[in-house]
Amino acid sequence: MLPVNHPKPYTVVEIAHILKADIFGSQANNHILIRNLWTDTRQSVKTSESIFFCLRGPHFDGHNFLDEAAKKGMFCCVVDCLPEQLRPDVTYLMVRDTKEALQQLAAHHRSQLLETRFIAITGSNGKTMVKEWLYDLLHPHYNCSKSPLSYNSQIGVPLSVWKCSAENQFAIIEAGISLPGEMERLRHIIQPQIGVFTHLGSAHDAGFQSREQKLAEKARLFHTCESILVGADQPDVVDYFRKIYPEKKLLTVSSTCTKADFTFQTNASGEVFFSSKHYDLERIKISSPFKDIISNKNLILALSAGLVLTDGNLQLIEKIPTLFQVRMRMEWTRGLNDCMILNDCYTSDPEALQQALQTLLTSGQYRKKIIVLSEFDQLTEADEQMAFSTLLETLKSSEKLSDTKVLYVGADKFEKLSELPVEKAVFTTTQHLLSYLKKNPPTQSDILLKGARKFQFESIAEQLSASLHETRVEINLSAIGRNLSFFKSLLPVGTKLMAMVKAASYGSGSFELARYLASLGVDYLAVAYADEGVELRNAHITMPVMVMNAHTHLLPLIFENNLEPQIFSFGQINFLKNFETNSPLSIHIKIDTGMHRLGFKSTQLKTLLNELSVLKETLRVRSILSHLSAADDPKEDKFTHWQIEQFHRAADQIDKVLGYHPIRHIFNTAGILDHMDERSEMVRIGIGMYGISHRPDLQIHLQPAIEWHSFVSQVKDLEPGDSIGYGRSFVATKKMKTATIALGYADGFRRILSNGRGGVYIKGIYCPVIGRICMDMTMVDVSHIPDVEEGDPVEIIGPNQAIEKLAQAMNTVPYEVLTSIGTRVKRVYFKES
Repeated sequence: MLPVNHPKPYTVVEIAHILKADIFGSQANNHILIRNLWTDTRQSVKTSESIFFCLRGPHFDGHNFLDEAAKKGMFCCVVDCLPEQLRPDVTYLMVRDTKEALQQLAAHHRSQLLETRFIAITGSNGKTMVKEWLYDLLHPHYNCSKSPLSYNSQIGVPLSVWKCSAENQFAIIEAGISLPGEMERLRHIIQPQIGVFTHLGSAHDAGFQSREQKLAEKARLFHTCESILVGADQPDVVDYFRKIYPEKKLLTVSSTCTKADFTFQTNASGEVFFSSKHYDLERIKISSPFKDIISNKNLILALSAGLVLTDGNLQLIEKIPTLFQVRMRMEWTRGLNDCMILNDCYTSDPEALQQALQTLLTSGQYRKKIIVLSEFDQLTEADEQMAFSTLLETLKSSEKLSDTKVLYVGADKFEKLSELPVEKAVFTTTQHLLSYLKKNPPTQSDILLKGARKFQFESIAEQLSASLHETRVEINLSAIGRNLSFFKSLLPVGTKLMAMVKAASYGSGSFELARYLASLGVDYLAVAYADEGVELRNAHITMPVMVMNAHTHLLPLIFENNLEPQIFSFGQINFLKNFETNSPLSIHIKIDTGMHRLGFKSTQLKTLLNELSVLKETLRVRSILSHLSAADDPKEDKFTHWQIEQFHRAADQIDKVLGYHPIRHIFNTAGILDHMDERSEMVRIGIGMYGISHRPDLQIHLQPAIEWHSFVSQVKDLEPGDSIGYGRSFVATKKMKTATIALGYADGFRRILSNGRGGVYIKGIYCPVIGRICMDMTMVDVSHIPDVEEGDPVEIIGPNQAIEKLAQAMNTVPYEVLTSIGTRVKRVYFKES
């Protein structure tokens, strides 16, 4: 979480009084002024003006980083338990719960801002778009503050409110929840006068018993509001607000309901017309830069909110053409020469810059870093100065300045640039930078692209990209993290996690995912073959890695790269007898309990025990494992239980011979859900990370982490008798319209889906395949969609078509779908901001 600059300072004593905290440690800091809230030691922050909150989460405990914070100059912290040794130069504020304390401090600060109008935005979708566009419509003619990025959580909201000042006329705060009870805490912090409800969708459904409960929870945010804007295209939502808030001014916004207070319509030429009964406006033409209905709905919602806030200032409409599409996430893609590209060109405010820098500098610790920036043409002078201060402070705190370079594009060479303690170069245009990169191609580097829209940094991403094929697989790292948390909640305390990243992490990319899994505290990685493990080591992945198919002739390579082989044959054992080593070799013993794939059978156990007794001084058995054959099939439960017992009997005997107790693991994703017991100290999780389960009753707790998208290459009109594709296997019997998609069986969209067996979604509507799927292209029927155009996005796997549905159409399993996606398909990795 980012440290947030705050213009009005509080003393340490004042904060202690607000939090009703007990003060321990140094008293010398009591009257130091606090301007920053600090929650992450990885962030650079002016510690002389900062207080460190030791927050707790599913994968971290801020109290574990007190020493690191102290090394960076921390002088005051908020804790819920004291360390064993108090530092004499640090002041400790002791509270019952550090997250509640953070929220309490923000709520107090909000109560002091009596002249600032607070606007709260919530809903399932569109919150960040509406917030960003509302801010852009108001700024700079009105003094505004807004939530950075998607700071809408129990921690993000208080940090957003903390950065507001008495000089702000408006504070635009985004609020999101995933569980009952959370919104009441956010309402108490924000205390909004104006409310905006975007849309009620399926996001975070798993946390609520019903759609009605989720709506009721979100609506709690508006208890203090005078006016509420809500989309009229969901009548049940409008009816609910009218029922619970009859005394409030409810303003409706719609693209279909002409009786709404604010409406918009589009004509055949794509022109957009805006009307408002509230301000007596009739069909004003607006120059919307967007084509799709969802963006325009969010745009009109932002415009309507802006008119309410400014008492109908029509000058806001003039700013609409300057708006641009909000990308709400940073994306990693693989580049040429073993580079990774972090594309974050969607916003240039100082907080966004700091988060992007933090993401870059903490990923791949041993790799070179290149920061590509442009001048911040849309920032005020003060924000521009803060952005460069952020860059300077962040780089100063980096541990590897010698491997960091800044490439800057802009007509103005800021004086601050000369202060950067790294190698740097300045270019007047993006084209000049592209020429430089062509002559000096980066290698084995992580590259951040963060430029203003007019500099067209997408051309840099295109030049550096390893794949220009526009069909793409999107891997949601945040969803993977949440899915891992769910599985971890099912395990006995202390159970370790081994994440399967074989087959390029089921097609999602090995080392990219491995980096993220390491940050989540996964204990082990597992790969199928030695070269996969070597690739991880070359990418500076240092955590333990088990190689499952460790063929005898590759054992030297495996040990050379500090990998740990799975031993399953006496051929491997004989090799180990003659292998010279100065220290014990880390290995894993595989027991065959009925899968009959790899491993020592029960009839071989006695011989194995004899061999281990001879080798136990030169080997260190890290784990004993086996594999369940049918853990997802209730009809095979008896066999599964037999396998589990066979495994533990064999492991018990190995323990006795070794004289110590290696980790045991037999459970895969299905085994965790249906058969977990406390005798296994580790589990192996693979497909479950991606939100895929054989249990429909548990699927609501998982979030799909993989989406697959393409685009329309061309639209054609067919006459009766026209044929489609190879072999003329489809002939039109009536007038039709088809779309050709940049997707074929070379990408993993298999030929079995031809002629109506499978399909894709365009504009949220199912489009069946017609004709035979080609190597690089697929044709679908779009006769029922009147406005399909070249370039329109196509969903292959996503919200409308789950991977299970596509796998069923392919007559296979989700595993095969994922691993069959072609290597030329671009992989994009992102975390939800």
